[in-house]
Amino acid sequence: LGRSLNDDVLTCFMTNPAMTIAEIASPSYSGGAVLDPEIYNSPRFCYVPVISVDPSTGGSSHYSITDIRPCFITSEANESSYNSQLFTDGTPDTTMNGTDIQSNKVVSMHVVFFNKKALPAAGAAQAGVILDPNGPLVPVLSD
Repeated sequence: LGRSLNDDVLTCFMTNPAMTIAEIASPSYSGGAVLDPEIYNSPRFCYVPVISVDPSTGGSSHYSITDIRPCFITSEANESSYNSQLFTDGTPDTTMNGTDIQSNKVVSMHVVFFNKKALPAAGAAQAGVILDPNGPLVPVLSD
């Protein structure tokens, strides 16, 4: 369709070459920021809202957002680290990197969630990106 696909990988934003995705994805991760501030400018970086109830079992269409979790669209394996870039399908390339596209449609996406403590607290971000995940939750509408 004449569009290019961004092939950023999460590990290219890691500042510690010994750190793995599994380490920063751990809920008990207690280290400091190990991701470069440039991650905020990647179209593969996003925040996902967390709600307190499973919407498939509720009768309401109104749910409270209790937290936000940072994530990255990639198919890198948990044992990947800077420069290793291992992919879950066993291939060393980024051809589809987290997306399954069939008949010009995105069928599925693979998302890696990671601990917000791994994010830098500041950086030059595009409009609409929350730079401090530990600060107040601010609703941002984007087009």
